[in-house]
Amino acid sequence: MPEESINNEPTTINRYQRSEMVLEIVSNKPGFLIRYGTMFFLLTIILLVAVCWFIQYPDVVNANAKLTSINAPKEIVTKTSGKLVKLFAKENEQANTGDILGYMESTANHEELIMLSRNIDTSVILFNRNNFAAALSFLHNTYN
Repeated sequence: MPEESINNEPTTINRYQRSEMVLEIVSNKPGFLIRYGTMFFLLTIILLVAVCWFIQYPDVVNANAKLTSINAPKEIVTKTSGKLVKLFAKENEQANTGDILGYMESTANHEELIMLSRNIDTSVILFNRNNFAAALSFLHNTYN
């Protein structure tokens, strides 16, 4: 039966009974990530959109680069040891097979050696063409 208060108004006392599992959930304060997880996720997405707004695609990055190729520069190895007397090749200049890059120290005259090499090559070509008289004329020169 309802109780009457001093003001003669009827008051009802409602008492709710809850199970222990519900009381355990209701009585404990949820963790930080559960309380603010949605807000944290929203701020992360806003931050990501802001970063994407300022960093636009495609970015142009200026940089120094050095290209290399499959046929990279080769090291030059001499057949004899000695001192380099004269150098004809320059830095970063391309050289082909048979080019004279420089002179090594020798007792021979370099110009005469080059002339002898050319005469022998010409003689071989003439011998292959069966022109023996002309081929022998290139081999009569004297060298020091």
